[in-house]
Amino acid sequence: MRGAPPVEVPLAADRCWSVLQILLLLGSAAALLAWAAMPHRGHILKPIVLGVALLGWLGCAWSWWRRPPLQGRLRWDGQDWWLRLQSDPADSGPCARLVVTIDLGRWMLLRLRTQASTLPHARATTWWLPMSAAALGDAWHPLRCAVYSPRPAAPLPVPDDPAAPASHDR
Repeated sequence: MRGAPPVEVPLAADRCWSVLQILLLLGSAAALLAWAAMPHRGHILKPIVLGVALLGWLGCAWSWWRRPPLQGRLRWDGQDWWLRLQSDPADSGPCARLVVTIDLGRWMLLRLRTQASTLPHARATTWWLPMSAAALGDAWHPLRCAVYSPRPAAPLPVPDDPAAPASHDR
């Protein structure tokens, strides 16, 4: 089976993904408020749990607000996925794995796991990459082919002495 040909696509802010994240934050805030509004009789832990949950929610909202949209390029070279961030003009090196998390036909959410050795700060990272047919245009179909094609198998090691019998023949 042949693998997908090389493809390179831009990474940019995606309105659908931003709206989904905002709705998730608002929905979780509404759930916290609804729970806080419920009457409680003698539950001393409820205000403490509510305070901790509210602090967690504020931390998530703050980190989402401060994190800039991912800008750069995602590239499939026929063997590996590569991530080039706009903040770092050099390729990150081959990424460990790319997985389709959500596929809605004209929109996909991809999860890209980078290897620790390929990052400038030497830490493995997971990137969530929203992709849409509207944003990618003609690159949409090649990207889908590359995402769903199997990675090529690693080449078999070549023995040092071709005349020597293989280890399983002995």
